[in-house]
Amino acid sequence: MARRLTPYASLRRALRESRGVVMIEFLIAFLPILLLFLGTLQLSLLYVADLFVRHAAITAVRAAIVVLPDDPSFYGGEKTGQISESGGQASTASDELGALAGAFGGVPAQSSGKLTALGNSPGPRLSAIRRAAGLPLSAIAPEVNTVLRLFTDGEKALSVSDVLGTSPLTRLASALLEYNPAAMAVTFPESPGSNKLRTDHVPCTGDVTLRVTYLYHCGIPLASALLCDSALSAAFKLMLQHVLGKPKDGSSDYKQGLEEIDHAPASSARALLLATRARFRMLRAEASMPNQSASYSCTDN
Repeated sequence: MARRLTPYASLRRALRESRGVVMIEFLIAFLPILLLFLGTLQLSLLYVADLFVRHAAITAVRAAIVVLPDDPSFYGGEKTGQISESGGQASTASDELGALAGAFGGVPAQSSGKLTALGNSPGPRLSAIRRAAGLPLSAIAPEVNTVLRLFTDGEKALSVSDVLGTSPLTRLASALLEYNPAAMAVTFPESPGSNKLRTDHVPCTGDVTLRVTYLYHCGIPLASALLCDSALSAAFKLMLQHVLGKPKDGSSDYKQGLEEIDHAPASSARALLLATRARFRMLRAEASMPNQSASYSCTDN
C-alpha cells in the first residue's frame, strides 16, 4: 500500500519538479521582448506619421500662398483670400480622383454628379488647399478594409499586417474617399503658434500661417493601448487639462487640437470613428510662408 504524502511533502515534491521549466522561462522572457518589439514598431510608425504631417503642412502652405491670391476666375468667382468652409460645391469621389489625376499630370476627370458627397462643401480655394495637404497623408492612412473592420469587429480583428497594409492603391483610395475627410483638418492661425483661427479670410499681405491637425490611427496590438488614445482616454486628458490648466507648450494643447479637428469636412464619419474601440494619436504641424501677392489687384474685403 502506497504511503500517503502530507500536504507539506506534496508541496516540497512539486517544488522539486523540473518538467515544464523551460516553457515557463521562455514565456517569462518572450512576453517582455514581444512588447518591446511591438512598442518600438508603433513608436517608429508614429515618428514617420509625424514627419508626414509636417510635410503635409509645408505642402499645404505652399499651395495656400499660390491659391489664396490667385485669379478669382479659376475659383468660381470666389474673392481672393477667402477660406470659407461653406458655400462651395459638394466634393464627390470623382472630384477627388480628378484632382489626383491632375496633380500627377493626367487629365482631370469631370464629376458626374452621381456620387455621394464626401463631406461639407467648402469654398474652392480651401478645397484646393485641403487636397494639397491630404495627398502626402494618404501614405499613412489606414487601408479600406482596415477602416471597414473598425466599424464591425473593432481593434480585436487587426493584426500587424493589417496595420502595415499590403496595397498602396487601396490606401490611397481610403485616404481620399474615407479617412482623410474625417481625420484631417486644415486651419489658419492668426499668427504662428496662436490658437485664434481665421474662419473666412486670410489677408493678402504678410505671412500665411497654416496648421494641419490629423488623427493618426494606431493599430499595433498591445502597443497602441499604451501609446495612443481611445475616446475614453481622450476625455480623461481633457478633464486633466481642465484641472491642471493650459500647458505652456501650445502644441500639446489637447483641447485646442480637438477644436481644430472639428474643421474636418466629414464630421459625422469622424464621430463614428471615435465611437469605435480604435485608438488614435493627434498629430499637429504648422508652417508659415510669405504671401506671394499676385500682380493683379488683391483686396482684403
